[in-house]
Amino acid sequence: MSIHIKVDIEGLYELHNAFKKVYTYKSFDDITVIFDRAIINFIKGNIVEINLRLQYKEGGDSEFILQDNHITWYLEDEDVDSAISQLENCIKLGYFYPAEFIRTKVQKNRKLDYIYCELHNSE
Repeated sequence: MSIHIKVDIEGLYELHNAFKKVYTYKSFDDITVIFDRAIINFIKGNIVEINLRLQYKEGGDSEFILQDNHITWYLEDEDVDSAISQLENCIKLGYFYPAEFIRTKVQKNRKLDYIYCELHNSE
């Protein structure tokens, strides 16, 4: 399985700022996203607007966790650093290269999944 993140330029900056906050303060940040919960619970047609919490995690794999109807994306230090670099590169180039963003674990899935990013023009 692969996961796709699609952002416009405003979303790109919001995502970049959230990752920077998580990295700098080793804490968390919440962003509002349209999220397909099928990524976690495997039930199709479950697209919702939610607050996604990006949470610093020391060691282990990055992973999405669904708890009490809230989704937290636990991010390992190296993944946060890599994500910031990729987001800054996208800001400069105007597109994601490479499209593979980071790898993350999803509940009920043993292996890591690639997250791919795409920048959409808001026109």
